[in-house]
Amino acid sequence: HPFYEGYDVGTLRLTDDHAWVAFGPKDSSYRQYAHPTLTVDANGIEVFVNVELKAAVEKLKARVAENWQGFQAIIGRLDLGEDLYIQIAERRQRQASIYDYHPVARIQVPYLKDASVGEHGFRYLRTLLEQIPLPYVTVRKRLDRLRVRMLSEKDQGQSLIAEVVRTIKAFHPLTTYINDGK
Repeated sequence: HPFYEGYDVGTLRLTDDHAWVAFGPKDSSYRQYAHPTLTVDANGIEVFVNVELKAAVEKLKARVAENWQGFQAIIGRLDLGEDLYIQIAERRQRQASIYDYHPVARIQVPYLKDASVGEHGFRYLRTLLEQIPLPYVTVRKRLDRLRVRMLSEKDQGQSLIAEVVRTIKAFHPLTTYINDGK
């Protein structure tokens, strides 16, 4: 898909506890959109849809306001296992271009798919999106360290790469929904 023609690798400093790579348009404009990101740390790998900067957050809020059922349907179709969750934090500006992140909620997607209780979780998510001035929203798939090791040793890492690519492809409908309203 043309949206994924570029990538950006995060700077890794001695004080960092993780490394990241974001995928999207070739230039840094990907930050203005919902985009897939991959982080690697001592505990494993997370692949996620990243909705961080104001332009992307405003798109998400607009899409949710005009088509909430579409959001619920896309989340409901994500079939990536138990380690899939939605995380919301509040961004608060400390100084120009520097923000602090305050975790607010982490909701497991399998819980949202449950017919008896899922609607309550979705209602909570919607309330958070409406009430938090600048939320940082991610939908994340966690591959714990043991799974990463197993997939890495299996066939020189090809299974691990396939799992990451499968996850990014599974997230594509959500990315498109947020960015394009489709």
